[in-house]
Amino acid sequence: MLGMGVADPAKLARAEELFRPLASLLNDRLTGRNFLLGDDVTLADFVVAGAATYVERGKIPVGFYPHVKAWWDRLNAIEAWSSTMPGHELP
Repeated sequence: MLGMGVADPAKLARAEELFRPLASLLNDRLTGRNFLLGDDVTLADFVVAGAATYVERGKIPVGFYPHVKAWWDRLNAIEAWSSTMPGHELP
């Protein structure tokens, strides 16, 4: 993603291992909700999502977590949020 060479498979596997329990927790929290605290977006959503700015570019496997993926898509439908994402000119 940053043009630093080929990714180390062992480090990628370890990162996914660390990601899974957190993604599962978030996925469970989002079950039956549009956003973290209910049906309306709050600052909590933006704070948590701030750590996920590079979901697509970093190929973070959110597809395995349907509620996280749907939440991320809902956030990106909010122009005030999506307009803050780095452009393609940035890493």
